[in-house]
Amino acid sequence: MKKLILIIVLFLPFIASAQKLQKPTIDKLTGDTTWTTSREKLFMHGNYLTGQGEVALCFLRAAKGSKDLIINLQVVNKSNFPSMLTGSKAYFKLADNSTIPLTCAANDYHISGSDLAVAGSAYGLYTLTANDIAKLTSSDLTFLRVETTSGNFDCDIKPKNAEMFKKQFALIAGH
Repeated sequence: MKKLILIIVLFLPFIASAQKLQKPTIDKLTGDTTWTTSREKLFMHGNYLTGQGEVALCFLRAAKGSKDLIINLQVVNKSNFPSMLTGSKAYFKLADNSTIPLTCAANDYHISGSDLAVAGSAYGLYTLTANDIAKLTSSDLTFLRVETTSGNFDCDIKPKNAEMFKKQFALIAGH
């Protein structure tokens, strides 16, 4: 029994993950400090037989009194690559059945590929208000829809990922 507990304790850091506040970056020209959280998985769907997959990652950034949510969509071996355009929306559905729409603040095109697999990745920047943060932390996230140039990117959010999503707001609350 003691050996089993020892093995579990040794492997716990490899299987447990937590939202982290990264070291701040200071702009050398202006002296502004930017705080970010670690990139965490919101959604992942893969098909091992076809080698296709979709992932949605997110992190928060706080700088100059504004807070931004960055969503990173990634696809592998798909015919369409996601790109988010200025003005496109991301819809966050919460457990209380309320929906919070956020508007993308910048265009992003980023596609990469190789001979073996074709992968696409895009970043969407969504500026948050204090009201948006209050709503997003009031209830668990259950579903995310991101409008992209290749159609809607829909994500069913698991409870453990929803909890991670809420925790990142507390990390940058005072910055």
